[in-house]
Amino acid sequence: MATDLSRRDLDLSLADPNATADAIAGFIRDHVDQAGRRTAVVALSGGIDSALTAALAVRALGPDRVVTHTLPDGQVTPPADIEDAERVAEFLGLDCRRIVLADPLHALQSMFQDVDIGGDDTAWGNVKARLRMIVNYVVAHAQDGLVLGTGNRSEILIGYYTKYGDAGVDLLPLGTLYKTQVRELARHLELPERVVHKPPSAGLWDGQTDEDELGLTYEDLDRILVCLQDREMDTDATAQALDVERSEVDRVAAMIRASAHKRAMPPMPDGK
Repeated sequence: MATDLSRRDLDLSLADPNATADAIAGFIRDHVDQAGRRTAVVALSGGIDSALTAALAVRALGPDRVVTHTLPDGQVTPPADIEDAERVAEFLGLDCRRIVLADPLHALQSMFQDVDIGGDDTAWGNVKARLRMIVNYVVAHAQDGLVLGTGNRSEILIGYYTKYGDAGVDLLPLGTLYKTQVRELARHLELPERVVHKPPSAGLWDGQTDEDELGLTYEDLDRILVCLQDREMDTDATAQALDVERSEVDRVAAMIRASAHKRAMPPMPDGK
């Protein structure tokens, strides 16, 4: 397969950021209205993805129809993240309720205290993500809303999210945007600079950042994903075109394969 990609082939810049924002806002508005719901519910983490999702929801529905809250765990969530979530809400003209997950987390940890389940940081991080999902749906039920997820295309393709956690949502407004495009659109909408430029983190354990955990930057990840997914290039051609180690491309390709189950409905017998 040809590997002579031009710089233009790998340019992820949005052709018209304003049109992209309008299209996503229209998607949100159409689905909320078609579902007969009054609101859209967004959990604000203090990060760029949730901030952009909330901004697009406001663009779609107006602030009176957008419900936000922040979900600190009472353990490792930095106070700065809570402040950033509340700053974003204020910037968008939204109220932001603070719902602390410390009590249910403590109860679950106590329940498994004497049971060896092999839990590690990742396992308990998934518990936090699933507790957040539960709260989102409690709020959505009370507020006659749909839950808006904050995952982007980069995360979805490599499975960088928790099944039945942050993947447990009604809509994924950012699902077609790579992380680098999320940053571009957030800058275009003039979201708070501190949020736009902070290191991405799921906030699942102390000191966790996305790029440290992934072992590469989102810029590098997105370029590899464009080649593998959008250009349908094989790993050798991708490594050659991008001038990166084949092992890096193999690792990303392996993440795509290993997370395929997250992007599909649970398998069922064919019934024959």
